[in-house]
Amino acid sequence: MRDLLIPYAVGEGETSVFPDQAFSGGNYHCPECKGAVGVRTPANRRAHFFHLPPHGICKLEPSGARGEGELHAFAKHCLYAWLDRWLTGELEIPPVVEGKCAMHGKKFTVSIPRPRPYKLLMEHTTPEGRRLDLAMLNSDGRITIGFEVRASNSVTADKVATLPARWLELGAASIVKAYKKLLSGQQPPAISLLRWAEYDQPSCCKVPRATLSSTWTGAEFRSYASPPEPYIPPPIREAPGDAQLMAAAGRAIGSGLTPQSFADSYGAETGQPPRDILSRLRAYGVAKSGWSWS
Repeated sequence: MRDLLIPYAVGEGETSVFPDQAFSGGNYHCPECKGAVGVRTPANRRAHFFHLPPHGICKLEPSGARGEGELHAFAKHCLYAWLDRWLTGELEIPPVVEGKCAMHGKKFTVSIPRPRPYKLLMEHTTPEGRRLDLAMLNSDGRITIGFEVRASNSVTADKVATLPARWLELGAASIVKAYKKLLSGQQPPAISLLRWAEYDQPSCCKVPRATLSSTWTGAEFRSYASPPEPYIPPPIREAPGDAQLMAAAGRAIGSGLTPQSFADSYGAETGQPPRDILSRLRAYGVAKSGWSWS
């Protein structure tokens, strides 16, 4: 499907131009390599952009099979094109994002916000110096939601700690598949949600307010974060800081961190040895080992 290689082009005033909006002889550039592109409007195919010669190497038009870098770039631009047309009202079908709770195995969907006015930016740098693949900003320039696209490597724990309050990590292949279906006039399948911020935690994994109280005992954590069987009683005596530790662990479960990764990052933040943190998680029945949650 070569007519999908370049989902959109950049026109005058840095505006996004889609193939069905372009005209022959227009001044358009590839959003990835910035090279000049033209538009074709064949009778039996969709209108599409193509690189004008001479042009160099571009991830949106690789000479061979798509590698991880090419898939990542293509998926980012497909997601941008879909969101941009939906936010302007040109498309009425929003991307459907579906995740699966690792603790309970339940599927859930996340609704993407539709701010008015909005600004959609590729490769946006946050105030903390982190770069998002795609960011949706509201009228005052604050990030409404950020997107990370995963072709192979997941977002690191260090980056997760400094991302905005709401962000989603989406599967690259599922973005491309859904966008192709959309353009073919078919119902697009859900896009795979791989990781997410605490804001979009499914209801089964929401951290209760009670976990932050001084009277917290540990039973509250089991009520939402682990199955009813087998029951593992909490330690006889609560250690100082256990309430904060369990609340942070609840957030880590939803973000996709392993217990070991969580212990390393939480230990660096609090000064506690990671092995002691893992010991408390196992004592409460929250983690089975350094690599799996209960």
